[in-house]
Amino acid sequence: MSLGMMGAMMTPCRRLVETPAGADGLRGHPVTYADGEAFKALLIKSSAGEIHIAERQDLSERYTVVVEKGVSLAYNEVFRRESDGRTFRCVTSTIDAEAPEVSTVPIAKCEAERWDLP
Repeated sequence: MSLGMMGAMMTPCRRLVETPAGADGLRGHPVTYADGEAFKALLIKSSAGEIHIAERQDLSERYTVVVEKGVSLAYNEVFRRESDGRTFRCVTSTIDAEAPEVSTVPIAKCEAERWDLP
């Protein structure tokens, strides 16, 4: 099934896979990120009212992430939007918001926040 106009608005993204970088000599284990699987997503920035509340609570920018059904994004998963290199961290999972089988629009969605790699 086609996603129509929604599919045309999706942008290329890439999962970022966490890889341990070895001990840092201070009993820490730094993490690096390697490129993972590519997928397409539609990122919709949260509304102005929600943004103002988030700014007061020192939270980062929030987005609704819409993907084609079958693309799974898990809680705490990190991905990059290829068009501008911005990175995002999922704060919910697509498994909880997937269109039912009878839906004519085969999508799933989750929430993500803008997140800078450590």
